[in-house]
Amino acid sequence: MNFEYNNFPLDLNRSNLVLNWLETLCTGNVDKVVSLYATDGVLLGTVAESIAQGKPQIRKYFEMFTKSQPCGKITSIIEQDLGAIKVFDGTYDFNLTDPDTGVKSTVSARYTFVFQYVAGSWLIATHHSSKNP
Repeated sequence: MNFEYNNFPLDLNRSNLVLNWLETLCTGNVDKVVSLYATDGVLLGTVAESIAQGKPQIRKYFEMFTKSQPCGKITSIIEQDLGAIKVFDGTYDFNLTDPDTGVKSTVSARYTFVFQYVAGSWLIATHHSSKNP
């Protein structure tokens, strides 16, 4: 199934894991976002100063990040299907709102997600996101 997502044609059969993460992030529900990560998952967040490993540290990052009401769109995506592991690389734009001033901004970033199939679910084993240079 193909459709347009924020003016970018995506194949849902290939991209639904990343789309699900983005749509979950847009809800601002930290519990739901953290549930997408493996117990020992690793996160290098877009605006993080350090690496987060494990759900408690990942939660701490998203408690901070969701204060900016992040939501966005995927601007490119490439998938590597390795069986029980899927790797997605690409770019996205985040719309953010400064929680103190209300000033809105857009951050363009690149990402890598590594999903692993564990006990009937696809979980994020590693997620790296960084601002575009």
